[in-house]
Amino acid sequence: MSFLVSVITPVYNAAPYVRHAVESALALNEVGELILIEDGSSDGSYDICRSLAREHSRVRLFTHSGRRNKGAGASRNVGIRNASFPCVAFLDADDFYLPNRFETAERILTEQAGIDGVYDAVGVHFWSEEGRSRWNRATGKDEEPPPLTVLRVRCAPDELFQLMAPVGGCGHFHTAGVTVRSSVFHRTGLFSTNLPMAQDTNLWMKMAAVARLMPGNLSEPAAMRGVHAGNRIHDAQAVSRYGMEAVYNFVVWALRRNVPLNTVRLALSCWWRWTSRHCEQYGDNGWRRPENILRLLRLLLYGRGIAQQPEFKQALSALTGYGLLKTRAARWLDRAGSQDSGRSVTETPPLSTAPGAPNGSLRGKKADGAS
Repeated sequence: MSFLVSVITPVYNAAPYVRHAVESALALNEVGELILIEDGSSDGSYDICRSLAREHSRVRLFTHSGRRNKGAGASRNVGIRNASFPCVAFLDADDFYLPNRFETAERILTEQAGIDGVYDAVGVHFWSEEGRSRWNRATGKDEEPPPLTVLRVRCAPDELFQLMAPVGGCGHFHTAGVTVRSSVFHRTGLFSTNLPMAQDTNLWMKMAAVARLMPGNLSEPAAMRGVHAGNRIHDAQAVSRYGMEAVYNFVVWALRRNVPLNTVRLALSCWWRWTSRHCEQYGDNGWRRPENILRLLRLLLYGRGIAQQPEFKQALSALTGYGLLKTRAARWLDRAGSQDSGRSVTETPPLSTAPGAPNGSLRGKKADGAS
């Protein structure tokens, strides 16, 4: 049986790059289809996508209702729901694949049925000198060639969560280097639609926590991430803010899904550190921000030993000047400390598989539009 993949590409104002991205994927025999989700562009990307769909039988084009802009997370979800093949991969419209993109992933996923996904190294391609300059400023490095985006150690699936950033310090993988079985989304859910950025960070944390991901080729790139002046990664404050939000969202998800408490503790510790660092760096008032207070109290409602975490107590002690709120939180601490497992929470039902869906592909709500 041949190994075929559905490649999912969200497109937003990527007119100079999208054709190159699509053709790099279509050059690979492993690509069974390429799903374009045009996300309300204003630069002519939609017309290019329509042309690509007419020219290539493997290209399928979707849009959101009314051609609205809904973001990368919602767009990728349309692709996942409409994927026809048992494995999916992702390719942003300003990135591109290399000829070896699926060599290692095919071998591992074909030979090891218990593995849910593979991550390969991704390189950097500068589309412009301005992009190079902004990259160098954002990373604080001026290396040629730029370092690979890759996990710097080979690890077993059950070690990945604690080693991978943002929890660990051994690097991280890039969206363009990930290949996963469609079935994994029944355990993790889809991309968050509430995060303007870092939806991929949030989803990879979930996969590392509950799925089995294996390293592929970590020494050579299987794809290239495109860097140009329009990349949002150059906004360091936004990257920090939404990365912090992605970790918090993971903690709440993990508490609701009965993820092992040690995994939750690692993520909590990461969130405490990240929030404190972000607040210090960008002149915030830290844990005294109303939204952070609400987050702390919300976590208490899930119980499961959260109240006994030293970082939680440190954060709570920072709430000086909040009188009644701090007193009430202290009472909750005492109450939670007297309970073994805390409050139980009903798990969100998994995504359903529609009868007749090819290869068991996910079918959620009907896609907004296709052409």
